[in-house]
Amino acid sequence: MPGTLTRRTALAAAAAALVAVPAGGWYVASAATAADVAVETRLAWCRDTPLERRRGLDDDRPGAPVEVLVVTPRTRCGVDVRVRNDGTFPVHLDRAVAPLLGPAGGAVLQARVKVGGQPPDSDGRDDGDASSPLDRTLPAGRSTGFRIVLEFRADGCTAGSTTVEEWPVVTFSSLGRDARATGPTDLVFRWRGPQNPGCTAL
Repeated sequence: MPGTLTRRTALAAAAAALVAVPAGGWYVASAATAADVAVETRLAWCRDTPLERRRGLDDDRPGAPVEVLVVTPRTRCGVDVRVRNDGTFPVHLDRAVAPLLGPAGGAVLQARVKVGGQPPDSDGRDDGDASSPLDRTLPAGRSTGFRIVLEFRADGCTAGSTTVEEWPVVTFSSLGRDARATGPTDLVFRWRGPQNPGCTAL
């Protein structure tokens, strides 16, 4: 009957609306939580490595901080990384990643991500990125930290300069949604001379 069909349609529409509201609210909450995770970096120390700090000219991120390292055979730098959860829900931190600076990265600079004194699990693997598991829950309003050590790679080859944008990367999940947060700084590095030993060996 037409009247019965109309009532059923109305009831079905109302039920769908009730389901859609919490689902939409969950999506908005998870997106907001992902946006509230921030990564901060601080170059704590650097040995035998000329350093220049400047502001970027990239159209997408004008004025973004840039750190330029001139790599030498004795280069060794420590970068302290802080991850903050400024949201209202806890997040689960999965991995810390230094892109392009892993065992198979091939550049004149390499990184080791040190979390809680544990060696990075990217060591010994054919991996272009340096990474290490975080595997911890970060409550709302709290922060946690780890260190990345940058070192000269004798068999690496860097012609000109290399840029690692918005590094490092922290992957995490919140309310069932996978996300990533990146640092605010671009890392630029170059060899101190015209050609480094790793390039000569090629």
